Amino acid sequence: MNNDELRIDHGEGVYPPDDFTGLWEVCWPNENPKFRGVFRNGEPDGTTTCWWENGQISQTGRSEAGECKGVWSDFDEDGEKFKETEYVDSKNFSVRWYEDGEVRETECWVDGIEQTK
Repeated sequence: MNNDELRIDHGEGVYPPDDFTGLWEVCWPNENPKFRGVFRNGEPDGTTTCWWENGQISQTGRSEAGECKGVWSDFDEDGEKFKETEYVDSKNFSVRWYEDGEVRETECWVDGIEQTK
């Protein structure tokens, strides 16, 4: 990877310029990583990982051509998973909410509409 494909920003934003292709990284002011993702022509396209300022992962998942795909996991500042979203695409996905490591609630979305249980 050459220098044109890697950008490190210590500012507030986490997204690269509209046409950026490569690995985009952002750090917290304390130098801990904040965001790392692969982009193609300004769209997320690969694995994305976000961190809390304390160094714990806050979110991780994968995108293809700007759209979330597969499983995205969300964690609290102590590293406990509290949500998992499994994407087919942006309108069709399921969500599992966790408490104490166990699924407590689920949601299912089809064509952008939450399905009632």
